[in-house]
Amino acid sequence: MTNFKKSNSDYDAIFVGAGIMSATLAILLTEIYPDINILIVEKLESSGKESTSAFNNAGTGHAANCELNYTPINHEGEIQFKKALAINNSFEKSLELWASLYEKGKIDCKKFLRFTPHISFVSGEEDFNFLKKRYQLLSRFNEFKDMEFSSNFSEISTWAPLITKNRNKNIKISATRVKRGTDIDFGSLTSEYLKYLVKNKNVELNYLTEVLDLNKLNNNNWSVKLNKDGKRKSLVAKFIFLGAGGKSITLLQKSKNPRR
Repeated sequence: MTNFKKSNSDYDAIFVGAGIMSATLAILLTEIYPDINILIVEKLESSGKESTSAFNNAGTGHAANCELNYTPINHEGEIQFKKALAINNSFEKSLELWASLYEKGKIDCKKFLRFTPHISFVSGEEDFNFLKKRYQLLSRFNEFKDMEFSSNFSEISTWAPLITKNRNKNIKISATRVKRGTDIDFGSLTSEYLKYLVKNKNVELNYLTEVLDLNKLNNNNWSVKLNKDGKRKSLVAKFIFLGAGGKSITLLQKSKNPRR
């Protein structure tokens, strides 16, 4: 296990960006290493504004219940299902994490999670055949055993009335539904994570702070140059995490870290 005890560094870890990726990794680390010293810096005035918030991030596609692109067809005409199973299993682990944190009073799931059915809908003979085969394949696995399939116009209308409204009934349609679906507001989830994290005296969160440069030192620590309110400051950390913000590529290039 990594030793995060401070040694010639201002912080054990500096996280660039206050989005869902930084917030998730930060909360995992603090759960495992309660004494870890973390600094989270964000260029904008609040968390999750660039790509994490609900406007930019679909909240239903992370369980593989209804995303047809997770089950592509190969050259032999066979439906590939391993990606859907892997994604579903990963999402279940996220649900377990949130349930654990909720039970401990660290986050409020009601702020970011709500249950809603996940529905896949197709029309036309070819897509009908694909969706039926997909259902027959996935429903054999425990992860998707509760999936429902229907080609009945009236039944699908009760599932998704807006989709069938004014639709030509002579065109073949079908749909699958997983009642135990969830919708996640990742912006609100990030806020919940950060609200809990900053209660820890070892975690700092600075908004309106820009990373200007970063370099690896001879002792494997990292030097990070910051700009906040026109004031520049250099800090040293043992570990740097870059979120998926718009400046990630530039910072990766500045880090001179070779591709792997």
